[in-house]
Amino acid sequence: MNADVIDVLRRLIGMNTVSHRSTREIADFVCNYLEPFGFTIEQHVYRLKDVEKKADVEKVNVIARKGGDDLHLALAGHMDTVPFKQDEWRTDPLELTKMGDKWFGRGTCDMKGFLALAMIAGSRISVSQLKRPFGLVFTSDEEVGCIGAKKLIRDKGRVAEMYIIGEPTEFQPFILHKGYMYISIELRGKGGHGSRPADGINAVERGLLPILGKIEKFKRHLGDIVDIRLDPPYPTLNIGVVSTGENSAKNMIADYCRVELEIRPVPGQDVHEMFHAFSNYLTDGEERVDGVGVKVAFKRAPTPPMETSREALVVREVERMCGHTACSTSFNTEGGVFNASGAHSVICGLGSIQQAHQPNEFVHEKYLTDAMVEKYIATILNICGKEV
Repeated sequence: MNADVIDVLRRLIGMNTVSHRSTREIADFVCNYLEPFGFTIEQHVYRLKDVEKKADVEKVNVIARKGGDDLHLALAGHMDTVPFKQDEWRTDPLELTKMGDKWFGRGTCDMKGFLALAMIAGSRISVSQLKRPFGLVFTSDEEVGCIGAKKLIRDKGRVAEMYIIGEPTEFQPFILHKGYMYISIELRGKGGHGSRPADGINAVERGLLPILGKIEKFKRHLGDIVDIRLDPPYPTLNIGVVSTGENSAKNMIADYCRVELEIRPVPGQDVHEMFHAFSNYLTDGEERVDGVGVKVAFKRAPTPPMETSREALVVREVERMCGHTACSTSFNTEGGVFNASGAHSVICGLGSIQQAHQPNEFVHEKYLTDAMVEKYIATILNICGKEV
């Protein structure tokens, strides 16, 4: 075990960073820890609306640089976690706990274990060893749509030329994944009593049913777009929510209906072009369909697909570090956001994605060792270090 990694991880796990909360505390801890080790610290601050509390919440992205401003390589990860229910855990989710050969706590694998490892690896590299700048980029709000990374790239542009993103991959590098589009369809009719259907316009009968038919046809068209490197090898579409609102009732004409769905495009597809194609397919460009108002919109900014060339330096070095050939994954990451800024990204980190978001989340002790720290140090120096 690496005692320094465990000590930092214990501090990180002890902070409740569920996405609706501020990341000020954890960001300040990261910055205060890294600064004495020669990092130049930048905090990128933004505010996000908490719908329940009806207040803005302070969020912080951290950029820690060593050896210069224009980062050649960054180890990247997110500081936020998904929610948890205390009664579903055998241990306290906000206390790092060892049981057997596993360390338990919310975020141990997704992805505070990697943050701790990256902080220790980065702290052990001196400026004198670097030929090109190296850094750490830690973001907020990844779990709710990569919001922090999107805001960071929007405001700062390309922060690093290359990224190693430490999502849980069991030390298997990934260079390819689908994008993510979260879309809502709002249908507005005219309400009335169910006994007098001619007095209203039913948003379900005249809006939802035809729309669902068109969505199903669009979904079938997506199956014709094939990328055999992915599983499943085509863009997917899933309807997750259908609602007529809080005030709906069985004896009232539904004046409102909302559909929420996701589309996961494959690399090479532009998310905005795909959105316009989908929207026009449903509405033919009209604001009303059979008397029902139709509004198709993103629920949040889309995340583009990620694809990094196998010939990229960071891919070759991470493959060498892991001893595995890079391949594709089915989950979405900040890699598409970083790559859209002109960077090259590889997804490679500690633990299994099967543990992510689960009660009793854990990371195996084999990932928190001196040997693992040394692997990341060697990779950083192979990319950014001086020739010896």
